[in-house]
Amino acid sequence: MADYLETISNISESECVILEGDIDDVCEKLIICEPCSEDGTEFPARGYCVDCEEYLCEKCYSHHLTPRPFRKHVLQEGNEMPREKTKYMSRGHPLARCGFHPENNIIAYCPSHDQLCCETCVLVGHQVCKDTISIDFLAVEIDSNVEFKTFYTRLLQMEQQYRIKQHVIAQLELVDQYYNEALHSFQYKLYEIRMKDIDLISTTMKAYDAAAKQTSLWVSEMERLWLSREFGQLFTLVKITQAHLDMVDNNVHQLCQDSTIHRYSFSVIEDTMDIDELGRLYTINYSIDKINIKHPNENFNCMIRDMVLLTTDLMLVCDYGSNCCLKLVNICTNTIISALELNSGPWQMTVTDSGDVYVAVPANRKLLHLRSPTTDISNIREININEQCSALEFHDNLLKVQCIGPCKLKEVDLDGHPQRLLHGDISALTTYNGERYVTHPYSSVVNKATGSMYVSCCNQNSITEITPDGKVQLLVKSECLRSPFGLCLDTDGSFLVCSCMGKCVLRVTPDGDIHDVLPEPLDFTPSAITLDQANRRLFVGGNNDKIYVYDI
Repeated sequence: MADYLETISNISESECVILEGDIDDVCEKLIICEPCSEDGTEFPARGYCVDCEEYLCEKCYSHHLTPRPFRKHVLQEGNEMPREKTKYMSRGHPLARCGFHPENNIIAYCPSHDQLCCETCVLVGHQVCKDTISIDFLAVEIDSNVEFKTFYTRLLQMEQQYRIKQHVIAQLELVDQYYNEALHSFQYKLYEIRMKDIDLISTTMKAYDAAAKQTSLWVSEMERLWLSREFGQLFTLVKITQAHLDMVDNNVHQLCQDSTIHRYSFSVIEDTMDIDELGRLYTINYSIDKINIKHPNENFNCMIRDMVLLTTDLMLVCDYGSNCCLKLVNICTNTIISALELNSGPWQMTVTDSGDVYVAVPANRKLLHLRSPTTDISNIREININEQCSALEFHDNLLKVQCIGPCKLKEVDLDGHPQRLLHGDISALTTYNGERYVTHPYSSVVNKATGSMYVSCCNQNSITEITPDGKVQLLVKSECLRSPFGLCLDTDGSFLVCSCMGKCVLRVTPDGDIHDVLPEPLDFTPSAITLDQANRRLFVGGNNDKIYVYDI
């Protein structure tokens, strides 16, 4: 190493090749002896052998003249040496290989281009750069280099920060703590619901047990008095018991009117931009009743397309299938009061403020007006509208008539006279990516507060709003709806919709969330739905001979 340093210090100007430019702005560029460099040592070249195409140091240059094979080789010295094979002398180990020329080491830096260079880089792209500096020259002043000091300080600070953050993140007990806290909160919420159900069942059971014991005592006492022929006491007991029985029955009814326990459902939210929300916990109720709507004389299964509550006891049902009729059903006694056969299938109904009912009959391009549906469903008149009408809604003393083919929406008065065209064809509208969101608007519901009509499309899996001024906007379009059909509106502004293919009922919130309403899938295809908001009862019908009733 000492010999090497001494050799470097004794280099003459003739033995150095200087880059173009001022001597103060550039560093020396030394030509290296190639045979020595292959052995791992680097000495400045004295000359160049044209025949061998190699640069030679003082020692190699002298030896090159002696052996017989080299005596006729052409040698060049000093400034005669070619510069095309110029190499920078490295006074230390190379830091890295060139990214453009992997076979070469990094030997210089070009401030103009902010680029680390190898020998080829300098020759090809930086010959005219006047400020190219060798790595060795920069290494001498590294201690006083501001960029180095700034970068080194930043590097130390970042290392310390990463160590601190690593220490914080690596605390597994925190992960377990957050997990246990979340799990405890979730379990506590379920525990609250469970305890309410247990208390409800306990209270209901006690009420029924007490009532059963009391009525059993009265029955036993009456039977005893009857057998002993004590008719006077029997008469007195009957009179006393009647008054008490009414009180007992009323007490039991009050205590047990809401005896439905809950099922729980954790619904994962998939179609959302909020990645921090994993899902939601819902409570789901059991069915409380089934209403038979098939008349004994009917040979075909029922196909319910719509149903409306006329009173708390009476429901009007559209049986669209082969039975092709309207049915007035007492839902309390589970009996069909009357049925009206039609020559074409009834579809959707709407009830006016006065209690009249209008029924859409799409195949006949007519509406049926039932003047007194609670007493006589045969008292009807036909209204020609000259359009295939599927969905039908009453609002503000007018009828909103949703047609199909084309899907125009118009308003007519109660006698069927056209008043206003709200939209010429809502099926022509598309989403931002060109998808249509209404092609088969078969079912609808109206928001009486705003006047907007909402239609479901079973083919496009969508629910669409048409405002009173005819503006059409998509509420939701999702494969989760799976062929939506019958619609109804809940008091909180959410929609309850039948999913035909899913065989279930879904709730769609105003912000587009979708989740199940029923405790389990139905065993038939649902297509009609109505809600008794006062008593919180949900009625679901479809291709089935029964209407299912749920507490919600």
